[in-house]
Amino acid sequence: MKKYQAEVALELEATLGEGPLWHPEEQKLYWVDIEQQKVHQYDPERQTHQHWKLPKKVSALVPGAQPGTLVVALQGEIASFDPATEALTALVDVEKDKPANRCNDGKCAPDGRLWVGTMSTESEDKAGALYCLDGALQLRLVRDHCTIPNGMAWTTDGRTMYFIETSESCVRAFDYDSEKGTLTNERVVVKPEEGGSPDGMCIDAEGKLWIGFWDGQRVGCYDPQTGQLLAEVEVPAVNVTSCAFGDADLGTLYITTARDGVSDEQLEKYPLTGSLFRCRPGVKGTLADSFAL
Repeated sequence: MKKYQAEVALELEATLGEGPLWHPEEQKLYWVDIEQQKVHQYDPERQTHQHWKLPKKVSALVPGAQPGTLVVALQGEIASFDPATEALTALVDVEKDKPANRCNDGKCAPDGRLWVGTMSTESEDKAGALYCLDGALQLRLVRDHCTIPNGMAWTTDGRTMYFIETSESCVRAFDYDSEKGTLTNERVVVKPEEGGSPDGMCIDAEGKLWIGFWDGQRVGCYDPQTGQLLAEVEVPAVNVTSCAFGDADLGTLYITTARDGVSDEQLEKYPLTGSLFRCRPGVKGTLADSFAL
C-alpha cells in the first residue's frame, strides 16, 4: 500500500471544515466551516485566502448555473451565493418543519442535479434524509431514515453514484439513471475496518475513491470494485472531513479538517487540526459538476 504525507496549505482553526470544491472556471478552492457559518476561498497561485460569513450554518457548495455564483446548502434551505456581491438568494426550503435538522454534505451529479443530505444537530438517529434538487427547483426525497448522510461521488460516465452513511461506516454504490435522477441496485462496496469513520469523499480519474476519516488522521484511497485500500494519506489532524482534487492539473488533493469535539490533549498532539492540507498522490482528479438550472 502506498503512503503519503499531507502538508499544510493554509493554517486555520476550523470548527467543522468541510466540502472542498475546486472551481474549474475560477481555478480556486472553496470550502466551508459549518459551525462558523463561513465560506472559504483559497487561490493557490496567488496564495491568497478570504472568507464570507453567512447568516446560517453552511454545509456544502457547488458551482452555480450563473458565472461567479455558488449554490450553497444552508440550515433549512438551498440558496445561490455570489461572493463578489455577497448576495444570498433563496432557491428552495429544506426541512423547514424540522428546526433541529440541518443540511450536511452535498454535490452535483454529472447531469446537473444537486444531491444533499440532512441530519440532526442533536445527534438523533435516523432523523435525516437524502434529497435531490433538479433544474426546475423541485426537491425530491430519495432516501429517509439517514443519520449522517455524507460523501458523494459519481463515475465519469454518470452511471454509478457512491454514497457514504457515516453512522454505518460504509460506502454504498447505486446504479444512477441520469434521465430520471433515480437510484437502483444498492450495494455496499467499501467497508473500512479501522482508522476512524468515513466522512466526505471524491473520485479520481481512474475511478478510485478518496475518503476522509473522522477521528482517523487520514485519507484512504479505495478501489470500489474490490473494496481494497490502495493508498493512505497521513494527515496531522484529528478529524479529517473531506477532500477534493485541485490545481490546474487536478493533481493536488486538498483536505479539510475539523476541531469539533477535539480534546485539549488531542490538540496538543495535533495542533494543526482545523487547517487546510494538501498532497500530491500521483493521480488526477475529475472536474466538479455545476448545478444546471
